[in-house]
Amino acid sequence: MIELYTDGASSGNPGPGGYGTILRTIYTGDNEAFKGKLIEKEFSGGIEKRQTTEWS
Repeated sequence: MIELYTDGASSGNPGPGGYGTILRTIYTGDNEAFKGKLIEKEFSGGIEKRQTTEWS
């Protein structure tokens, strides 16, 4: 099973914003050192305000 948690916000619409995601799973591969362990990876970033609302 894979769990994915996300959240985000912005200041204004449109405006600068950010997001975050956490990916979690239990390792089930062949490496005995990691077998059964919780593996987590965090991703985050930001988005700047665009000068126009038209997408190219």
